[in-house]
Amino acid sequence: MSINPLSLYSSSIGNYNQLNSAFSSSSGNLANALSAFFSPSGNFSSAYNTAQVYNEGLQNASSFYSVQGSVTETIRDVSSEMQALAIQAQDPFLNDNDRAALDTEFQALKEQVDYFKNFKFNGTDVFGSGLTVSADAFNSLEFDASSFSDIQVDPTASIDTLSNATLAADSLEDTLLNINASLVNSEANISSINNAVD
Repeated sequence: MSINPLSLYSSSIGNYNQLNSAFSSSSGNLANALSAFFSPSGNFSSAYNTAQVYNEGLQNASSFYSVQGSVTETIRDVSSEMQALAIQAQDPFLNDNDRAALDTEFQALKEQVDYFKNFKFNGTDVFGSGLTVSADAFNSLEFDASSFSDIQVDPTASIDTLSNATLAADSLEDTLLNINASLVNSEANISSINNAVD
């Protein structure tokens, strides 16, 4: 059996080239993997930044609903005062002048409630708008802000007559029920936010 030196040399060169190519490919992949692991601008950094944005969104949402709850409590207090005046105006022994004086106070309180109709927190309506908290890799959290129309006092309400005072007292009873329901929703939203943070 004869050995052809040229054939043997060519075969060896071919094997060398294959090994060299495989090593180069492996070391390239290894270099890429190490680069991704040690690079601060890699996936870890991106996830960290996303988490920061998400947490900031949750903190803003928590602040939003805290403000909404405080404003709603103020509306409840003013509405309770209005209800007390409406009940007082139902006294059959009061005359028109007495009721007119009570109605002046009643209307001033109603203006306080109306003030909150366009109340904003960081440019967002506290009532009548939706709020969404989301971040790329995390679940979106969506909360509906309570509509102001559900908790506002009837804009035509007055207590200048006995019949009007009766209607106003009944309307305010419904308003106070809606306000209490709104406060429950606001507390539930804050609880959901706290659970998301945990």
